Amino acid sequence: MNVFKDLSSSPHVHYSHYISLGDSMSVDRYVGEGLGAMSLFTHNKDDAFPEFAGKDLAALFPGIRSLRCAKDGATSEIVLRHQLRQIARSDEPTLVTLTVGGNDLLIARLLEPVIKNGRVTVTPDTLTMYESNLNRIIERLREKRPQSAIILSTVYDPTDGSGTISPDSLPVDLTALEACNEIIKRTAAIHDCPVADTHTHFRGHGCATSPVPSERESDPDYWYTSVIEQNKTGAHEFRRILWKILTTS
Repeated sequence: MNVFKDLSSSPHVHYSHYISLGDSMSVDRYVGEGLGAMSLFTHNKDDAFPEFAGKDLAALFPGIRSLRCAKDGATSEIVLRHQLRQIARSDEPTLVTLTVGGNDLLIARLLEPVIKNGRVTVTPDTLTMYESNLNRIIERLREKRPQSAIILSTVYDPTDGSGTISPDSLPVDLTALEACNEIIKRTAAIHDCPVADTHTHFRGHGCATSPVPSERESDPDYWYTSVIEQNKTGAHEFRRILWKILTTS
C-alpha cells in the first residue's frame, strides 16, 4: 500500500520533487505565465491571491524542484509515450499531479463520432483504452519514482450538465464523461492515489452559470475561458483543491 495516499496525514514526508503531467488543465497558456493551477500550486502569486500567501509547495517544501511535463492537447497516450520519458529515475520523495482524459474524449468524438439519442459520444473502445493507459502511466511512474504520491484529477464539465456549450453545436452525451471520471476514481483506488475532484468542485461555474458569452468575462462565478479552459479564477480554484489534499489548512 502507498503510504502517501493520505497526504495531509504525512507531514513528515518532505517532497524534493514535484512533477506535473497531463493536459491544458496543468498549463499556463490560457491564463498567463505563472497563473495556471500547477504554477500557483508551486509558487503562489501573492498580489493576485493574497489569501494563499505562504501556501504553496515552495513554502511547504523549501528547495523543492519542479518539472513541467504537461502540454496543451495531451491525451493519455501522449502522457504514456512522451511525457513519462522526461522523468529520470529517482528514489527521492516525489509529488505528482496528473490531469488527463478530456482530450481522449474530445479527439475520439471528432475522429470517430457516435451519435446516441441525438448527442455525440464515443465508442466503448475509447474508454477501455483510456483505462489501460491510465493504469500503465501510474505503474511506470511508480517504477521510476517508487517514493511518489500521485494526485489524479477528474475531468470537469464546462456545460454544467447540459452537454451544450453553444446553440449551433451538436449536444454531447455526458455519460462518456461520467464513465471517464469513474475510471479515474477506480484507478486511483487501485493504486492508492488521492483524487482531486474538479468535476464536483467546478459544477455550477460553467455555461449554465453564465449562458451569454459576452457576459462571461466579467462574471466572477464563471471559471472558464476559451470555452473549455480554466480562467484565472478556475486555475486558482483547482489549486485550492490540490492544497486541501496536501494539507489540512
